[in-house]
Amino acid sequence: MFNHSIAQRGDPVNPFVLARQIPMVEIARSYANADVLQRGARNYALCPFHDDHRPSMLINDRQFYCFGCGEHGDNVAFVSKLCSISPYDAAKAICADFNLLPVGVNASYRQRPVADATEQRKKQDEATIRRQRVNIASKCLALVVRMIDHGLRTPADLERFGELAQVQGECETILELLDSKDTTTQDLGLSLFERWWVA
Repeated sequence: MFNHSIAQRGDPVNPFVLARQIPMVEIARSYANADVLQRGARNYALCPFHDDHRPSMLINDRQFYCFGCGEHGDNVAFVSKLCSISPYDAAKAICADFNLLPVGVNASYRQRPVADATEQRKKQDEATIRRQRVNIASKCLALVVRMIDHGLRTPADLERFGELAQVQGECETILELLDSKDTTTQDLGLSLFERWWVA
């Protein structure tokens, strides 16, 4: 599939020329661990440049374009942006990782971009799971508060379920913590919710 003969001859070839031989789909799979989905004649994957939940990055043979964040470019630009390295270093890394080494280029970047991309994806996955936990906890607590507001209307209800009125304040406090923009405050809210919900 790839033209390895240029690199094998040992010609002093520009690494950009060699790097651009690798199809963009292979670059996305190798560097971003992307699951490339084919829809009709087009390929899509989750974009590694933003918190993507539905595949929004269009990939063709030579380029990519994300409909979610607008990032775009060829395979060298993809690796450069993903790994925060210069385009020249990205081209050298692609050459090294796909064994297309022109004279004078060593494999010093080999596997570094893949490891960095894997770590970035892991952090994105953890952030997504955390957001989901906060969302579920907020919905549960809001439901409890709503039930208390609508269920305790008469003095007989208050006498019978008076303990619930005391819980309402705790629920509202935890909801305020979960609604905070500060992740430390949200973590405190999650901890209190899980302790309260399990108990």
